[in-house]
Amino acid sequence: MLVLTQKEGEILQVGKDVRIFIKRIKGNWVRLCIDAPKEVELKRIPAPKVDDEDAAPMMAAPMSAAEELADTERRVLRMARRR
Repeated sequence: MLVLTQKEGEILQVGKDVRIFIKRIKGNWVRLCIDAPKEVELKRIPAPKVDDEDAAPMMAAPMSAAEELADTERRVLRMARRR
């Protein structure tokens, strides 16, 4: 995953045909304008809930191998308790 920092008014070019314009940033909201050909499928995917433990690793900083193993063990134990 590529993480970028953009300012209002900047444009992000994706490939030859897709341009993303940062129209407005206000608090936690970002307004985007996307210019893409009709053939390009655009999907809006909701952000994971903050209390969703399964989504937390996506939002966290990269883990070491030992941390990943410990995290996986915690998840397996949590899943086993649910059954």
